[in-house]
Amino acid sequence: MRKNAYEYSADLFSIKLHPQNGLYLKRFLSRYDNKINTNSFIDILYSTHPSNDKRIERIDKYMDAY
Repeated sequence: MRKNAYEYSADLFSIKLHPQNGLYLKRFLSRYDNKINTNSFIDILYSTHPSNDKRIERIDKYMDAY
């Protein structure tokens, strides 16, 4: 499984548990810009994640399905 697939799977699992979780995920992701290019611990951690824009698009699709 690709590293990005884990994030998408976690998002889908959260939405399956409670569809409203998608709204909370989108709100959180829209507040944090993971495009910043520094060497802080948080930026290094987020560099392994898909972009927030792509995750929000995928969350929208999951929410439409549930």
